[in-house]
Amino acid sequence: MKSQSNYRIVLSFSSLLLIQGCSFSPQTHNISPYFDGTLTLQGEAISQARILLSLKPDDIQCNQAEKSTQTDKNGKFSLKPITRKSSYVPFINYHFVEWTLCAEYEHQRYLLTQNNRYTSEHQNESIYINCDLAMKKKSAHCKIDH
Repeated sequence: MKSQSNYRIVLSFSSLLLIQGCSFSPQTHNISPYFDGTLTLQGEAISQARILLSLKPDDIQCNQAEKSTQTDKNGKFSLKPITRKSSYVPFINYHFVEWTLCAEYEHQRYLLTQNNRYTSEHQNESIYINCDLAMKKKSAHCKIDH
């Protein structure tokens, strides 16, 4: 009986060492997607609108944005992902991903899209957003392609 107990302890300890041994050194990974798109107002391109990206929970107006960019004269924008360093541990790598993307134009903020989900993968996706802010005033959604 005692040998079975010792066997279980050794097996448990070995398993923990194996998992820790499989950990990789810290690597930089994306915690938000790459965004690009076009903003318009009644079909006309909006230039110099600010695009804001927040990682804070419930920040639907992006008041605590960590990254921003502006639209060009054609209403186009692109925003690189926010990155972080972390270690990868096999089998124990689920994390909660939350981000919000907003636009600010003529002193008004618009929620373009947001995400909140658990995932085991890094955010390597790209999201294209085509949004007419006149439609957002009517609570319509922006067109989003992955």
